[in-house]
Amino acid sequence: MDGFAAFMVFGVVLIIIIGLFHNKRKKPGKKVNRPLPPFYRDVCEALGIVKGSSSSAGSVYLTGSVQGKKISIKNEEMEVPLIQIFLQHGIGARGLFRIAKESPLSKLKRAVGKNDFTVGDRRFDDVMLITATNNSDILALMNDDVREKIEKAAGYCSSLEISNSWIKALVYSSTFHSPDLMVWFVNELAVISNILTKPAPLKKKLITNIQSDNEPEVRINNLRALMSGFRMDNEIKTMLEKAL
Repeated sequence: MDGFAAFMVFGVVLIIIIGLFHNKRKKPGKKVNRPLPPFYRDVCEALGIVKGSSSSAGSVYLTGSVQGKKISIKNEEMEVPLIQIFLQHGIGARGLFRIAKESPLSKLKRAVGKNDFTVGDRRFDDVMLITATNNSDILALMNDDVREKIEKAAGYCSSLEISNSWIKALVYSSTFHSPDLMVWFVNELAVISNILTKPAPLKKKLITNIQSDNEPEVRINNLRALMSGFRMDNEIKTMLEKAL
């Protein structure tokens, strides 16, 4: 009887060991990357992105650097497929800084009198919602070139957010009807980032906007920010004389 019991115990232990070994073999240590779909392969080649993965479910994740900025791209498998493009940067604006594409809710708040900060460009202000604790920094950054590029990029997006540390865009997959369009869009986000992160003194940026911006109200707002934030000196005096 003891021999039979020992045999049974040995058999049970052997079955357990075989089961554990089988399960271990079934569990993948790393996800096996599948070949990228032709669309994303073309995007990678055009942008110079070398890291990309694709799963059996159709999800794609790309990481790399575009124009000196770290970028990740992934498709969101939702009811309506979305592509998320995330870019890292460092603007260096003081305090809270956020620019986002207007939503139906933010437009409703504006309709009942809860206005956001505006730069003075009516078309841009109607499209983008600005939240800032330091108005001078935002005015200095939002020159006519960057406003035009942000507004154009926002037209392709379900949502677009720009902060001190990153740019995040969500775009419906159907919007990018060709790899070339997606490549242009990603490059445009990098261009926007490079403009925003270009180092220059705040005072110089404000003066440049006062002297060259296409929108009169933007020039006036920059002038107010300059006069309230800096003491009168020869540079400001000369600029005022030219403005007159």
